Amino acid sequence: MGKIIRQSPYHCVLCHFYCNTAGQFRNHLLSSSHQKASEPDENYWCVFCSFLCKDQDLLLKHIEGEEHQEVIRAINGSMPIIIRSPKV
Repeated sequence: MGKIIRQSPYHCVLCHFYCNTAGQFRNHLLSSSHQKASEPDENYWCVFCSFLCKDQDLLLKHIEGEEHQEVIRAINGSMPIIIRSPKV
């Protein structure tokens, strides 16, 4: 079961959360469990787009934006979309 979950296309490293749709991922980012797991000045990084931001609203706009959607189409669900804090 663990391998199946880890092949889900969306992954929040902060919460160890995996899901299959952008809508589920958006709901997770807005959830109280994600809010509790993230730090107030947490940086967010979309691994595949190399997009870095400090604001969750900017991350949501990025995920729904054309540039990110183009990357999603290019990988065609063959790789997970991972959002995590960058290592500084």
